[in-house]
Amino acid sequence: MSVIIERLLEALGIEAKREGLNRVATCPFPDHDDRHPSFKVRDQPGNPRHGLYVCSCGRGGSPRTLAHDLAGIDWESVDAWLEENAGDGEPDGVEETAGFEHHDTMGHKAFRMAPGVYFRPLEKWPGPARDYALRRGITPQQAERWGIGYAVDGRLAGRIVMPVRGEDGELQSYMARAFDGSERRYLTPKGEENPRPGACFGAERWGAERGTVVLCEGALKALAAERAGAGAVAAIGGSVLQPDHVALLSGFERLVVLPDADEAGEGVAAQAWAALARWRPVVKVELGRDADEVPEEELRGRLAEALA
Repeated sequence: MSVIIERLLEALGIEAKREGLNRVATCPFPDHDDRHPSFKVRDQPGNPRHGLYVCSCGRGGSPRTLAHDLAGIDWESVDAWLEENAGDGEPDGVEETAGFEHHDTMGHKAFRMAPGVYFRPLEKWPGPARDYALRRGITPQQAERWGIGYAVDGRLAGRIVMPVRGEDGELQSYMARAFDGSERRYLTPKGEENPRPGACFGAERWGAERGTVVLCEGALKALAAERAGAGAVAAIGGSVLQPDHVALLSGFERLVVLPDADEAGEGVAAQAWAALARWRPVVKVELGRDADEVPEEELRGRLAEALA
């Protein structure tokens, strides 16, 4: 089923106008005093981002997330609600990247995702991929919010795939974590896929407010920080802070680092301190474990102390 965005917005009582590939409106959530329209929904059937929405208040996700969060439709009923109120009558299918790519404003080839990656609601993933994601703490809402997928064939077979998008929402890279016990736990793009140097997981949700950002090495740790109450999160996908990472992070007033509990993690914290501490506070939180291994309430408490 492909959602008809005009029907979806009408069903949710959102008045929007077309601007390019998006439908734009003031934020429909009552706790956001949105005086200038900053709520955008991609209306481009056939594009992998069709139906995804984002707002400067930090909210974002898929049509399912919007129906659940705004209209209060429970997760068990949301697919039927969408089909009735915004569906196109076509049978439900699986969205597959087929190696999709985008081009920059000059028309040059930019990032190309490896083929064989599938995107659909977490509850519809194959058992091994779904079980691994849930075991690592990923919620259905996060899977939709961040567009997380999985691969069962191709170069990324046996991995969950976390797309990395820029502040403009454009795909720039990915982080792929093995769920099948492969010896090489992480894969990142090959050079011919044209990943953006210094791409930073989390940038697509930063919004206009740039107070504090929580920095981690990997996306799974950043997702754990988000579940524990962090606002803006960032993951660099490795242990080397690139110049573009520094440029992006320098836009925040404060940096909180959740280093992995190893030498590489300490190295990331040291690099962040050396690059940014002269201009803004840089706080390192010693966990003794990786962030996604810390119980959520404990991590929430440690983050609250650091953010106070």
